[in-house]
Amino acid sequence: MSTFPRFKKYVFVAFGLAVYLALGGWLVWTARRGGPVKTVTVELTMTVPGGHATDPIYRKEIAKFEKENPGVSVKLITVAGKNYYQKVMVMAAGGTAPDLMWMGQSFREFAEKDLFLDLDGRIRSEFNLANYKPELLEWYTRDGRLYSLPFGVDLSFLICNLKLFRDAGLPPPRDDWSYQEFLHAARALTRRDASGHVFCYGFNGGLEAGIFGAEVFRSDTGELICDSAEMLDYFQRNMELCHRYRVSPSPEEAQGIITDANTLFRQERVAIRPLYTMHMEQAFREFAGMDYMLVLQPKIKQQSQWASSQAFCISRHTRYPELAWRLFRQFQSEEFQWKMRLRSLPGRLDLLDRVLMEAGRPRNYRILRRAFEVMAPTPRVSHLQELMSVFNRFSGMVFAGRLSAAEAMKRCRREMERRMEAFRKIEGERGV
Repeated sequence: MSTFPRFKKYVFVAFGLAVYLALGGWLVWTARRGGPVKTVTVELTMTVPGGHATDPIYRKEIAKFEKENPGVSVKLITVAGKNYYQKVMVMAAGGTAPDLMWMGQSFREFAEKDLFLDLDGRIRSEFNLANYKPELLEWYTRDGRLYSLPFGVDLSFLICNLKLFRDAGLPPPRDDWSYQEFLHAARALTRRDASGHVFCYGFNGGLEAGIFGAEVFRSDTGELICDSAEMLDYFQRNMELCHRYRVSPSPEEAQGIITDANTLFRQERVAIRPLYTMHMEQAFREFAGMDYMLVLQPKIKQQSQWASSQAFCISRHTRYPELAWRLFRQFQSEEFQWKMRLRSLPGRLDLLDRVLMEAGRPRNYRILRRAFEVMAPTPRVSHLQELMSVFNRFSGMVFAGRLSAAEAMKRCRREMERRMEAFRKIEGERGV
């Protein structure tokens, strides 16, 4: 019998063995060259609003988490622009809700759709809630149950150019200055040339509704009160700053100013302006070498500062609740909140006090602790973004002089009530 078939069999066996050994050698060489071969068995998804300053911070935290949890990867989805909530809602409606979702003012809208995992028990057992301001906890509470903890708080405040104050013979503003003191300073700081043209505005921005006691929605009940007497006063006094006292640019004048707000302040073309914690890092960098300080909005009916917050919520539909909880805890860490301190103030009171004591910050930086105490967040109501867009549209008509404040808010209330009723009808039909 021919030996060729047997020889052929040996050749194939030898060839297979050679391939096996070669592949094994390549894997060993690869492992020694680049470390162990990474096998990913689980992928978590996480959504955040895009930001050139915050994206790297999130990515570093994710890399740390992946290193501490072998076999787990985290896909970070950043959403640029103002469509963050719409994007995440579409994902949830399509059955692809991210495991972790960044949440701010629209928490209530998502929570009422039962999209979040109830974390009440774990939060209360693993975190010291006495270290959080009660209002912060309330922002992420539904029916008495906690669904998240804020890792960051966003606040507004004013910044004042102290050189211009000295040039005008004015003392630095007091922490609790009155509206009369503010107006006196704004008028003294506004400078005009021989023809009456303003080349430095005393104030550029708007006085906040909260200091008038005005609210779009009542903070305790969510009742619509956009046409209150306090709201009409808010519009009137801001209009007076532009048209009666001419210490702040009118909407028409503002359209002709193509320079950004930071540059205007740096060039001494504006003496007082609002700023927000999410913009602190860039502003502090641009204002290096200037003599300026932080101060709160003036008191009219009360002290008040706009506020919002940042947190992560876990999807109720996540397939990996334990891993998602570990990732949630990663963003509650002291290390992460410290890295974010120039984008948002820490939610933890002990860490907040440490941040505000940090050396090298602007004068009166610690006034943000007072802002923290008098913060006025937008109430968490359903369909907040859509409803506030209506209010902002009618507010624009007031400031543009197209409608009186009373008429604008009357129309605003009617349209918002109509939309709210439509939302209730749709949700009733869906059984929400």
